This record gives sequence, structure tokens and C-alpha cells, in this order.
Amino acid sequence: MISSIELDCILENPEFSWDYNKLSKNPYISIEYIKNNINKDWSWWEISKRITYNEFISNIDLPWDYKALSKNPNIPINYIKNNMCSYWDWNEISLRVTYDEFIENQDLPWDYFYISSNTNIPIDYIKNNQNKPWGWCSISQRITFIEFINNQESPWDYFYLSSNNNIPVDFIKNNLDKNWSWWEISERVSYKEYINNPCLPWDYDAIKLNKNIVSF
Repeated sequence: MISSIELDCILENPEFSWDYNKLSKNPYISIEYIKNNINKDWSWWEISKRITYNEFISNIDLPWDYKALSKNPNIPINYIKNNMCSYWDWNEISLRVTYDEFIENQDLPWDYFYISSNTNIPIDYIKNNQNKPWGWCSISQRITFIEFINNQESPWDYFYLSSNNNIPVDFIKNNLDKNWSWWEISERVSYKEYINNPCLPWDYDAIKLNKNIVSF
């Protein structure tokens, strides 16, 4: 992050060839400064990702990037649903919506593949709403071990569970009949788990890529 002294230097000398893409990421660069230097090569993607709601509402005519705004948790669902004609990205909104916002707005065009990746959506809700088009590959990638153990009857995707760091090797070796991906397990296994389990069917091409092991 740029220091306050460096930032003052930049703001006082706009005639120099500053990197405006990087400056766009800096929350200390105010929207007023950007507006007063609108001809600079700003990244509206970066500004839109970090703008506050009040700054956005007060400057609605600026060239906002609506995909980036969709990622921005400062932009509330109530504003989005009252402005459905804008170019929102429902993949991004689905990834970051809170549980309460989701529950209170069931009629919005959620993308359930991305909702499934959203850690705000609890497994109990998913389990009690099996009629929804859930992405079990996404749920399997982000589920906690306790949630997994307590819901063994759910339609888990074992390929994606294999890449989930929450699933310990001890559980995997006691359930070798499951359709695990040894490439995925080998690529993320800890050094200790690997050393303590020499007889497991490791994928050694993946082991070579595992930062937990090659660093030793």
C-alpha cells in the first residue's frame, strides 16, 4: 500500500506518469479526486470493486463496471433488485450474497452453481431444499469435515471432495472404496500425511507440484 507521504506526492503532481491502474485499487484515492482527473487512465473495474455505496449512489453517472460492482459487498441487494435493468453479474452476486439476503429474495435470478460455492449458505438449508439445482461439486469443494460427516447421505462429489483441504487423509484411507481423485489428494496433502502413509496410491506427478512437499 502507498504511504500517506507517497500518496500526497502523487495527488500534488498529476502531470507525472503514475500507474493509474494500481492507483485505482487504493481506497485512499477519493472519488472526488478521480472525478477531478477523469481523463486519467483509471481502472473502473478496480474502482467499482472497492467503492462505498454512498460514493456510488452519489455518482451514478460515472462509468462503473457492473460486473465489478456485483462483486462489491458494499452494494446491497435491495439496491440491485430495485435496479434490475443494470448489467449485473448474477454469478458474482450469488457468490457473495449473505444468507439472510438470499432467503429474503428467493425470486431473484440466483445462479445455484455459484450459490453452492457461497460459504454463507449452510448445509442445513441445502439439505432441506433438495429441489433446488445445487452444484454438488461446488459444495463438496467447500464443505467442512464435520458438515460432511454429519450428512453422509448427501450426493457428494468425491472428485471435488478430494481437493478439499478439510477432508483429512485418515478419513480417506479408511474409505478407499470411494471414488477419490488421487491426483487432487496428492496435490494438496500435507508433508506429514504423505510421509506417514507411504502405501497410499499417491500420484507422484501431482506430488511434484505439491508446495507442502517440494519445500522440504
